[in-house]
Amino acid sequence: MQTDMSLNEMCGDEVVIDIRNRGVLRYRYPGSIAVGADKAGEYIRDKRLENTTIIIICDYGYQSNKLVLQLREAGYDNCFSLSGGLSGVVKQRKDFLSAEVRDVTRYDEERYSRSFGIDGYSIEMLQVLINTKVTVVGVGGLGIPIINTLLSMGIRNYQIYESDTIDLSNLPRQWAYREKDLGKPKSKVIRNWIKDRDHRATVTCFDDLSEASDLGSISETDAIIDCSDSYNVKRFSSEIAKEFGIPFSYGAVTGTQGYAALFVPGSFWLDDIFPQDPPSSLSPACSVTGVSPMAPTLVGIAQANLLIKGIAESRSTSEIFEIDSKSMQFNKIHLK
Repeated sequence: MQTDMSLNEMCGDEVVIDIRNRGVLRYRYPGSIAVGADKAGEYIRDKRLENTTIIIICDYGYQSNKLVLQLREAGYDNCFSLSGGLSGVVKQRKDFLSAEVRDVTRYDEERYSRSFGIDGYSIEMLQVLINTKVTVVGVGGLGIPIINTLLSMGIRNYQIYESDTIDLSNLPRQWAYREKDLGKPKSKVIRNWIKDRDHRATVTCFDDLSEASDLGSISETDAIIDCSDSYNVKRFSSEIAKEFGIPFSYGAVTGTQGYAALFVPGSFWLDDIFPQDPPSSLSPACSVTGVSPMAPTLVGIAQANLLIKGIAESRSTSEIFEIDSKSMQFNKIHLK
């Protein structure tokens, strides 16, 4: 009984499920859904995929084949393991994967030379970072310090969703914008700002999430970073990330306080904390309550740091960080 399938045997109509339990993955199979080995069976049953060919993928094909055998015993004869796993695909056809795999150049080595050896930063880690692509929802007080930090670490592939124009009240805390930018679309200005920081950066901008009607472009990014000031947008962003099995970076700020967290497939998720929308008193807009210019910068840097650690350590998280820019206190809230 055949339990595996090669890349050449696939026709393109299969549902591909990635069971690697990691935070951000260097290589992603185009259109794959990352759910983790412990959730794969539940996902297949829930999505009613009995009439669809399902390909299970992992790094080398061992774990996926083991899982397929278990699923076959449970009656799922439509499941197959990808022969050789993704490592085999990389050896055969690097160009097939979701993005061109870029190698670290001498320019990269010199640019990031002062970071090597610090907290695990290495050529190998830089290789992962320069091939990482992130979706950023909102480029205001949170989005700007996040992108600035990620650029400083080597991430240079961005998909941005932002519909606002630059207002005078933005300038104190959104320091990528200047007085000459007033009235201009934030997405256009931030694209130029990113390219000025690193001419090799790739930046695609949309007005809002509804423009990505098929959401296919989001599924091929390695993380969704929500920097919006609307809980409805945050919930929608988190649902998209959960559906595609990619990490979700959460941040929120009001007054002098803020929160940052990284939700990874297989761990706690935003709807585990807020099963229902929180009352407006717990998620007020900064236009109503005001916000310290320092708070979003600190929270944004924390969001970026959590994402980088998720990439470097490939682990789930069960903590939300509470940050107060006035008292300079940083507290961990442990999720159980």
